[in-house]
Amino acid sequence: MMTVFLSAQIDSIKLNEITVTAESKADKIRKNAVKTEVIDAKSIRQLPVDLTQMLNNISGVRMRQSGGLGANYTLLLNGFQGHSIRYFKDGIPTDYLGTIFSLSSVPLNSIQRVEIYRGILPADLGADALGGAVNIITQENSQQSFLDISGNLGSFNTHRFSLNGKWLNLSKTFYVGASSFYNHSDNNYKVTVPVTDEVTANIKFEKLLLFHNQMWVLGDDGALCFCSHGFYPQGAKGSAIIRIKKNETDFDKNWIVKADDYTQGTTFGNVAVKDGKLYTAIGSEAVNFKTIGTASIYDYYEFDVNNIAKGGTKIKGLSPTQYAFQNGHTIVNIKGDLYFNVSNNDGLNAYYKLENGTAKMAFNVKKGGRIVGFASLVE
Repeated sequence: MMTVFLSAQIDSIKLNEITVTAESKADKIRKNAVKTEVIDAKSIRQLPVDLTQMLNNISGVRMRQSGGLGANYTLLLNGFQGHSIRYFKDGIPTDYLGTIFSLSSVPLNSIQRVEIYRGILPADLGADALGGAVNIITQENSQQSFLDISGNLGSFNTHRFSLNGKWLNLSKTFYVGASSFYNHSDNNYKVTVPVTDEVTANIKFEKLLLFHNQMWVLGDDGALCFCSHGFYPQGAKGSAIIRIKKNETDFDKNWIVKADDYTQGTTFGNVAVKDGKLYTAIGSEAVNFKTIGTASIYDYYEFDVNNIAKGGTKIKGLSPTQYAFQNGHTIVNIKGDLYFNVSNNDGLNAYYKLENGTAKMAFNVKKGGRIVGFASLVE
């Protein structure tokens, strides 16, 4: 019997440094044939910024808000806006999510990345748009459990809190997740507005708090109506009355009253809502700040709240009145009855009571200055 022993010597080889890299999901999307801009929210999640500020840092993208937190916004993408741009959350059109979800309110810590498509959209979105689309990707696809809690405070009593979490079982066969946020702001910042002197009726511009006067009213149907003056130093433009329906958080886009539909360049006075009717004053001439406090050019109108497109009709029995800007008592509700202030150069310094669709004089003060308010002290 022969025994053979074999042996081998293994030589070690020294290799150069090896670097292993992998593309992130965001990098892969950037290299798609569809032109895409991807913002990774992880890198800026701890900064005191919101989605609006983040989008405004992208070339060709501008997001404008008409006010503070919760205000309407307009997104411009390469010059396109409005219906030319579609919005998605995790590939689902935000139209299906209701008015509570908007780009101006969603917190950053609930976002993983934002995909901005210019022109052609990918097939997996199942939609098309002339200007492009914005797709917000949340952390719902994470393969691990997590809990994110954030909060911040700001000017004008602004509070923003968010809670996002997900629990995934060990075998990764099912998960439970939740995403919620809370936003609040008084938005009572200062704005430059024309002010009518109660004695001389002269107009001057002052910086006052945004909610210095009653240009909103809560109707008996639970809807909140707002009156926008549309004042500019040169005159008025775009004055309108808009509303937020009960249990909604965004303006009713199918409901609006425009002052320019009645007189170009005029503005609304105050607004009141009662028994399904909306009441306001509309000028018969364009705004002229030199004469707005003395010219008797405003008539009171009545609108059907449920058929606002029908337009308004002048209330019978009322003479034209001077504009009572800054006066929350132009139209008042006293014990269920509406009273309208009429002050003009024909000797009227009165309040009229609305009865069965016609206004009748309640009282007229002939001496002692101009009436600027009327209220009941006894319920």
